[in-house]
Amino acid sequence: MAHKYANFADAFAALIPFWDSASTYYGTGSTEQTAALMDWIAANDHAAIGHLCNAVYWSLQSTKALARLDETNSDQSELMESIYWAGMGDGGGAVDMDAIVNAMLAATFDQLQRFIGIEDAYRVALWNAPFNADFYAALARGFVKWP
Repeated sequence: MAHKYANFADAFAALIPFWDSASTYYGTGSTEQTAALMDWIAANDHAAIGHLCNAVYWSLQSTKALARLDETNSDQSELMESIYWAGMGDGGGAVDMDAIVNAMLAATFDQLQRFIGIEDAYRVALWNAPFNADFYAALARGFVKWP
């Protein structure tokens, strides 16, 4: 079957409302579990069992809402689609040289100040450390191919 979404951003955005529902259902199940424990401590076994049944029901509803287990195929689940597209490299979090350069060009003054401060702190930390001149010379020769 065809994927429900074409990219990570769309799948993840569609997942958010299901997450909210699952969180609400989880809270209800947790409240029921606490009520079951209180009834059990009070030797009210029948009420405790009723609360446990409700806790199981809300736990199942939470899982179903989040994973969309009512869908017949995993590619129709917002959670599974988010995982799929993130795994395909469409998670929006790829870091490559273009992303770094573009981020530096778009940085604010405060961001640049923090970056340079961290870079300078690294430099200070390395100042008296041993330096492998042969290794770094060989590394530099690898960049000679650039115009």
